[in-house]
Amino acid sequence: MTATPQRRDPRIVIVGAGMAGIAVAHVLKQSGFNDFTILEKGSDVGGVWHWNRYPGLRCDVPSYGYQFAFAPKPDWKHVWATGDEIQRYHRDLVDTLNLDGYRYYHSTRGELLNRLSRTDEAKAAYAKALELTESEPERQFLLQRLR
Repeated sequence: MTATPQRRDPRIVIVGAGMAGIAVAHVLKQSGFNDFTILEKGSDVGGVWHWNRYPGLRCDVPSYGYQFAFAPKPDWKHVWATGDEIQRYHRDLVDTLNLDGYRYYHSTRGELLNRLSRTDEAKAAYAKALELTESEPERQFLLQRLR
């Protein structure tokens, strides 16, 4: 009798909560994946629309073309939306899609690696790699991760 392998959903990390990060999170949820984390370096969603704040900031393409097909916004105030309006669109969409619980603000790649390296699975992988490596710098790196 052959054992049936257990299905294991992947753990997924989305780096950034700009347009692409929001879209990926939405598609993952729609596809039934819920074990994901969105890491955002800033204090809010929106990517460049969160980071860029200067007078007269506007999108360089018409607003109707700069939105998600799954979340059309028929009431843009201007053909060339302002940065604030686009930022608000992203913030409202994240709220509507209930994505806030999947996100860590002020997260960097280093913080992610530290979090991930503390899991039992990661420690087991580091220990196995330590057994196999002959490189002293690599050994030191792996030993540091196992602490």
